[in-house]
Amino acid sequence: MSGDKINIECQMIINAAGAWAKEVAALAGLEVNVIKDKGTLVAYNHRLTNTIVNRLRTPGDGDIFVPHGTITIFGTTSVTVDDPNCTKPGHGEVRELIELGKQMMPGLDDYRLIRAFAVYVHFIKKGILVEEGR
Repeated sequence: MSGDKINIECQMIINAAGAWAKEVAALAGLEVNVIKDKGTLVAYNHRLTNTIVNRLRTPGDGDIFVPHGTITIFGTTSVTVDDPNCTKPGHGEVRELIELGKQMMPGLDDYRLIRAFAVYVHFIKKGILVEEGR
């Protein structure tokens, strides 16, 4: 890259930067209102069910068990964050998920937790107020 600046004309620009969309837009002098939301999930060492188990309520923390191969994934939490580069799940979030999971799945303590991980979802504010998180 030479560092030379050139103008490019087009009818549309697609910003597919996900959680970094606000920062990428700022490079072009534009503003995109993005809410960055981190969700923590946990994985258990056993397939606890053969079907998805969902609380069937307004989306909230710890409301779904998903069997996947030989394991079960349970989640999620929803925490608004400033930095999408922070990819570690919080200890408090993991403990909260475990407690919520016990309410849905008796005997959950009998299974080994093998992994906790975080994912990012971003929400675009468009003309109306969007609540943080879900």
